[in-house]
Amino acid sequence: MPANSRVRYLDGQLLFVRQGILVAQPFNEKAATVEGQPVTLADRLKYHPVSDAAFDVSRTGVLVYGQTASAPVTRLMLFDGRGRELEALTEPGYYRQPKFSPDGHRVVAEKISPDDQNVDVWLFDIARHALSRLTSATAPDERPTWSPDGRRIVFSSKRGALYDVYVKSVDTAEPEQRLIEGPGDKIVEHWSADGKYLSGTVLRSGLWIFSFNPTEKPRMVRSDPRTENWQSEFSPDGKWLAYTSSESGSPEVYVEPLPMTGTRWQVSLHGGAEPHWRNGGREMLYLGADGMLMSVPVTSDGWETSKPIPLFHISVSDLAGSGDYTVSPDGEHIVVNTFISDPVVPPIDVVVNWPALLKR
Repeated sequence: MPANSRVRYLDGQLLFVRQGILVAQPFNEKAATVEGQPVTLADRLKYHPVSDAAFDVSRTGVLVYGQTASAPVTRLMLFDGRGRELEALTEPGYYRQPKFSPDGHRVVAEKISPDDQNVDVWLFDIARHALSRLTSATAPDERPTWSPDGRRIVFSSKRGALYDVYVKSVDTAEPEQRLIEGPGDKIVEHWSADGKYLSGTVLRSGLWIFSFNPTEKPRMVRSDPRTENWQSEFSPDGKWLAYTSSESGSPEVYVEPLPMTGTRWQVSLHGGAEPHWRNGGREMLYLGADGMLMSVPVTSDGWETSKPIPLFHISVSDLAGSGDYTVSPDGEHIVVNTFISDPVVPPIDVVVNWPALLKR
């Protein structure tokens, strides 16, 4: 299986990382190919999905590597629309990217395994207080988002060399199917209310819109190879796209019309992220840099810059990364991925005479 990774070559062995596992494999210099089977040297390595990894080797036989830190400990909490805590939906754990279902009865989210740090998609039934696992692949399954009818969920997964977009039925045992493939790592973010489009990040490229119409090509909304999460969301009427961008040096929320005209408006002041529409698109919420949930009224005639109104403070782990709150379709409830404690950072490991590991 192909792998994008930092590599080191020493004494006939090629060292690289695949899905967080550091391996060594014999390399034929003359044929420029790997041979035999890879041998695992370490797992849970800190790495970037498309490039670098935290390891190095010396010519004297010393291997040094760093394992990935655990995720911040969080808990999915249910609040009313005024910020009053109602109940805990989960026990403390490792969660990200909660999303309300279109009927408001369920929440989908990422859950990170404390054992191997792999990411799977889980469902939480609010009324029944039931928890169920939707995916269980060895590859990370990330950024789940609902179909407009609530019957399917799309997510991104790295089942091969790249992140592709998959779709899975919620209430049947049918296996997931690959929905969007092609160049680049595609990280899905939102499904439009009319069911025609998906928005998402293409790593090292920018913010894109993908059509379900095979004759309509994907469209780039904004180009920025550094941004890994645009946090994009279509308005309920499909006329606007809200997203977060750090082009100015800090995260800010923007909105621009659809179809695209090249015009956009900055919504947040002094930092902001995670935009979500509420009240049928008549209001936009976003998270301020200080953790304050902000509200911006939206007019029916077009976008008019309005001063954001502070609502209440929420405690989250990451302003611009993990997607830490979601708003119910009726706007009456908010689920927050509430921060509990910081991740545990493992020490750096040093192995003397690492080639001995090949003989185990």
